[in-house]
Amino acid sequence: MTVSARYTDDRVGSAKAARAFGLGLLGTVALWSVPAAANDVVVADLAYSGAMGTYAIPRMELTDSSLTASEIETAFAQNDARVLFETLSTLSATEVVIPRMTLSQDVADVTQEAVYEDIRIADMREGRIAGFTAAGGEFSAQDGDQNVSGRFGAVEARMIDLPAILRYYTEAAGDGDNPFRTAYESFSISDLVMHDGEDVRFTIDGISGRAVAMRLLQEPLTETIAAITAMEDTDDPTPEEATRMLNFMADLMDSFRFEEMGVTGISIIDESDEDPVDMSIARIGFLGSPDGGFASFTLEDMRVAAEGAEITIASIGSEGFSFAPMTEGLRRLAEDPDADLSPDEIQRMMPVIGTVTLEELTASIPPQPDAPAMDGAIGRLSVTADTPYQGVPTNLRIAIDNLVFDLPEGTGEEFVETVRAFGYERLDLSAGFAARWNEAGQEIVLSDLSFSGEDIGAASLRGVIGGVGPQAFTGDEATRLMALMGASVKNLHLMVEDRGIAEILLTLQAAEMGVSPDEARQQMGMMSQMMLPAILGGGPQAQSLAEAVGRFLENPGELEIAVESIDPAGIPVMELGTMSTPAALMERIEIDAQAR
Repeated sequence: MTVSARYTDDRVGSAKAARAFGLGLLGTVALWSVPAAANDVVVADLAYSGAMGTYAIPRMELTDSSLTASEIETAFAQNDARVLFETLSTLSATEVVIPRMTLSQDVADVTQEAVYEDIRIADMREGRIAGFTAAGGEFSAQDGDQNVSGRFGAVEARMIDLPAILRYYTEAAGDGDNPFRTAYESFSISDLVMHDGEDVRFTIDGISGRAVAMRLLQEPLTETIAAITAMEDTDDPTPEEATRMLNFMADLMDSFRFEEMGVTGISIIDESDEDPVDMSIARIGFLGSPDGGFASFTLEDMRVAAEGAEITIASIGSEGFSFAPMTEGLRRLAEDPDADLSPDEIQRMMPVIGTVTLEELTASIPPQPDAPAMDGAIGRLSVTADTPYQGVPTNLRIAIDNLVFDLPEGTGEEFVETVRAFGYERLDLSAGFAARWNEAGQEIVLSDLSFSGEDIGAASLRGVIGGVGPQAFTGDEATRLMALMGASVKNLHLMVEDRGIAEILLTLQAAEMGVSPDEARQQMGMMSQMMLPAILGGGPQAQSLAEAVGRFLENPGELEIAVESIDPAGIPVMELGTMSTPAALMERIEIDAQAR
């Protein structure tokens, strides 16, 4: 390393000082303040190489610096991260200007380099920086034959706590308090452009974040990274090495917090001849979680075009997501790295999904090459999976509203041609599912299993399945199946509503029978009232059910059937499959059927 320095006699502007350092691929950190005795300093040809990479600063200009050129030179010359970081944490200046800074890193098999241009740090006081800007820069990464390069525009950050950041790299948490400290009040990067030198181009208008906080790791980051790098070629790590790795992963995931982060103006274009793709997203936003990671995210205005198909999505949102089970699972593994990773342990490490909602999807997709495109849309799709027990969500809800698609002629698809034969040129469908496990009652409550279609009809089912204990949620498949085999059906409730499909089916049936639709309706109603009681073994309940079904077929409207087990514990599922006749089932249930 070559270091030279000179003092300048000029006092430029009112207050200037500082120094910018530390970047982790596309992040930089910097510093702020004004001491009693200050110097205007220019230091040239600074370089540092360590676990976090190699930094090269051809020139650094400091106004009202609390450190002399010699002190800065000495800090870099030590080539010791702790010495350098401790020195920078004491630096105060009204302004620091770095015309160019280069960072080189080797991470696993990837070699990467980033160059920052025209770095300016304003009002730095003992390492704490009021404002940081960089005019832009460029970057590249190489992994074997794969190369990626690009540029980025203006970088800005406010209220950077450099001492806290540097402590994160070089110090261990210890046994005392280890609170989160805000490292950046805000930051932003604009106009990111990346390409692979061939067909793929990736651009982002802006990346921003607020209130980024961190707390110390159990081991200094620089030391841990050096140790992990040394283990890269180890096929069989020792228990101590495995423990260290797992602890580090859990600790790292739990060491960051943020209030909000967002990415805007995302575009990915692949112009390759084989698989051309044009994709854009207006915005992706994240809200931080007090437990780590993010609690919710939002995606807005997504468009994908590929191979004659196009899909757009107005928004995708998530709430209630949590990485906490994964972090806790990693810590448990670290305590006993030799333990087998059982299915139960894998389940317990699954993140909590929460609720994911998609709004307004439209699509135009040809079912096969050169065929007419089928236009479709989804008004809303919502999926909830939360309230985990041993890692398995016990509260599930799925709802899809207004799945709409056209049925054009000439597609060659059997399903399309069959539905068109019924007279439909467009389908508008909705469906739902909702179930939860009631731990106290050891039962699964099915509150919704439904389907509906415009000009078709609707059907819904709800009920209660008893005898479902904790073993039904184990990760071992055999144990889980045995537990479910002991389940019992307590009650079911079916509702059917005609909205036009009955008339279509009756018309088709009448054509096959050679009679009018009215005659077909009467015959089918009479047949059901005669055949159902015989199939179900006769009796008042069978007759009542047959009459309700007959009335529904003769004059379709609504049919409601409620079935209740006479035994409060329900009818075991295993017995349902072994009953010799439907009449045997009728002896164990009560039925209430109504046709309207």
